[in-house]
Amino acid sequence: MFIVSDLHLGDKGPRDNFKKNETAFRGFLDFVGARRLVILGDLFDTWQCNLGDIANAYDSLLLQLSRRSVNYVTGNHDMHLRDVAEVIFGRWRGPGRPVFHPQGEELFYWDAILMHGHQADDSCQNIGLGALTAILTGLAEDKNNSPDCSLGALEDTLLGGFEAAYRAYKKLKGAPSPFEKLKELKKSNKWLISGHTHKAGYYEDWHVNTGTWARDLNTFVELTEEGPKLFKWEDGPVAYEANLK
Repeated sequence: MFIVSDLHLGDKGPRDNFKKNETAFRGFLDFVGARRLVILGDLFDTWQCNLGDIANAYDSLLLQLSRRSVNYVTGNHDMHLRDVAEVIFGRWRGPGRPVFHPQGEELFYWDAILMHGHQADDSCQNIGLGALTAILTGLAEDKNNSPDCSLGALEDTLLGGFEAAYRAYKKLKGAPSPFEKLKELKKSNKWLISGHTHKAGYYEDWHVNTGTWARDLNTFVELTEEGPKLFKWEDGPVAYEANLK
């Protein structure tokens, strides 16, 4: 089984961080073949782009996904799909339509719990601070005519300071850290696998983040009965080691 998260499909316009990685992702899908693929949220970025425009821009990719065995849990950027799931998935005309799981649902495989991860992020629990920052980012990306700048992704550049300040404020107020919240959500399972933060890596001996396909490093997790292993995609799978703090 293979797990990805945070593709953030857009409309192939200036806000679309995924379009530069589409070819690589198609190669990854060929590698996965008939084996199960789990998408842990934010497949679509409905905070940045119109859902119909996204579906039209990536129609052929959705058809390619429809030929695979896919489980799809929505995240905070595509939570609206819970209302229009049948409309979108009706376009996936493959022999085995992907299994849709409502926003916030968890999956369980072997001794691991799988979720998007925004459940541990106060700013993205609903249409609040997260959506506001997405709108501001979209305005900057439109003006720049690209989601990238000399320092990397515009979103990371603009919002990194805001998120750091927000987390520092929450810590000062005595709120638990995102990792502490995730550990509570792990319950009695040995592993918790999530995305959301776009930072791939391992945390202690119980958590692994899948990373994203909307930046320059494309990462995924392979989950077997022995546990999860993290890889980056470079025309093929390459083991990737990174520690999260």
